[in-house]
Amino acid sequence: MESFLPHTMVLIWTLVLSTFRFENQRWTRARNRGLRGSSEGVGLFVDLTGALSIVFYVLFLLAYGYDAGWQPAVGLFVASVVGVTLISIVMGAVFKGDNLGVWMVSTIAIWPVAFFMSRLITWFGLF
Repeated sequence: MESFLPHTMVLIWTLVLSTFRFENQRWTRARNRGLRGSSEGVGLFVDLTGALSIVFYVLFLLAYGYDAGWQPAVGLFVASVVGVTLISIVMGAVFKGDNLGVWMVSTIAIWPVAFFMSRLITWFGLF
């Protein structure tokens, strides 16, 4: 069972990124249901950030699996799914549902967190 435990820092930052991704996805879902602002550029930024963060997350899991082995990568994935579920329940209770401010901060924060996380692994031994 211990072999499925990911490194602590990787787990913490993956939970942070996954939480931000979840909030970005909630904003994207609201946009798909008709929430529109006055700037199409902001909408494009929100949608592209969501798509690129999914690609980054999958590549990160694969690269982490390359570095640490498949068991910690599976453990990281499971922990991030469970962790984000619990965090979203708490955030929903704190913010009483959807909150545009949380969506904005989360969407913008994806970029620096992803940049930081990209330095936690070797990217298939290349860097």
